[in-house]
Amino acid sequence: MDPVLARKLIEGYQNELEPQRKALEAFYRQSRCPKCTGTCQRAYVPGHAFADPDTLVPRSCLRCQTCDCLFDPHSNIVLELGDVPIR
Repeated sequence: MDPVLARKLIEGYQNELEPQRKALEAFYRQSRCPKCTGTCQRAYVPGHAFADPDTLVPRSCLRCQTCDCLFDPHSNIVLELGDVPIR
């Protein structure tokens, strides 16, 4: 489809997913590792992205940048323990 035509067709419509996406991004930024309280980055886990029927945007798991722990920030269920940080 021609990009100019596509832009004209969606002109005036509001992106309904953007507020929910922004809320999830803020939630992920505030989340900390349940094991060591380190900062985390988003991680893809197959079958998890659309597991919640109440959300239209894909959800993510988080992986700790300190201890490599993988967890679901929505339920705080640890999926992989990762490594014990050396102090």
